[in-house]
Order: sequence, then structure tokens, then C-alpha cells
Amino acid sequence: MTKRPFIQKGIEELEALFDERRDDARFLQTLIDELAGEDVK
Repeated sequence: MTKRPFIQKGIEELEALFDERRDDARFLQTLIDELAGEDVK
């Protein structure tokens, strides 16, 4: 089963998370992978 840590989040919450963690490379890659529909590890 694919892990989807952001599946229940709305756009406002995703934008807030991005603003808070924009310098966190691991977070950004996880967000990119999920938005692209790829498996998140």
C-alpha cells in the first residue's frame, strides 16, 4: 500500500506546510512525489 501523508490535507494546509518547510529537501521531495502521483517512501 502506498503511503500518502498529505492525502487528507486541503490546499490551504499544503500551502502553509510549504511556507513553513520550504528549505526541507526531504519534505519537498515527499510533497512533489505525492502531487505527481508517485509512491512515497
